[in-house]
Amino acid sequence: KNTPRLAIRYFGNADDEGYKRLLATCSYFHGVVPVYVALPKEKRNVKLSPEYSIEWSRDVCEILVKEFGIENVSLF
Repeated sequence: KNTPRLAIRYFGNADDEGYKRLLATCSYFHGVVPVYVALPKEKRNVKLSPEYSIEWSRDVCEILVKEFGIENVSLF
């Protein structure tokens, strides 16, 4: 069975406050869906550790879309 994964494109840096908020959000909604973060500014992608895997739900989706934009959040 294919496990869904979540990709978030984040236009800041991995050491800024917005990235810390992203991690805190993932941690708060902890679950089984692995999270990948694309950092175009740093030209790299990061697979977050399992502690940041999320529980995927409509509510979590809406929160992430509101925070990062619908074009920057993708379940695959």
